[in-house]
Amino acid sequence: MRRFGLITKFTAFAGRQEYLAEILVNAGGEMEELEECQFYIVNLANERDTDIYVYELWESQEAHQDSLTLNVTQALVQKAKPYINSVERICTLTPVRGKEGI
Repeated sequence: MRRFGLITKFTAFAGRQEYLAEILVNAGGEMEELEECQFYIVNLANERDTDIYVYELWESQEAHQDSLTLNVTQALVQKAKPYINSVERICTLTPVRGKEGI
């Protein structure tokens, strides 16, 4: 099975970047419970005070898709919606190898 990487850009409404980032960080805490999720990193953009980039690394694309159906994920999506202006999938990746030995 091939590992699956994903970079997503969340654009918050003006003045809401930190609120949205906090919700996404909490989502990362929930991902700690899932062994299939190997990385979930929330990044604030330095150039724009509305943008947040999330990098995820999963055992497989199917594991990522399955995570989107979990009740906890759905609850976090509902909580984040009022702060999200837009969501853009920047790219998907096939991780090969890196410092962590993936």
